Amino acid sequence: MATLEDRLELTIQEVGTTILGKEPAIRLALACLLARGHLL
Repeated sequence: MATLEDRLELTIQEVGTTILGKEPAIRLALACLLARGHLL
């Protein structure tokens, strides 16, 4: 069974196939969504 960390890494990789070269931004956006914050 995959850990949460494994699932998050896979999610980042999958989103990274569409949004190229923006891994730090993807990580920040995912953190914001998981924290139920607002992302503008």
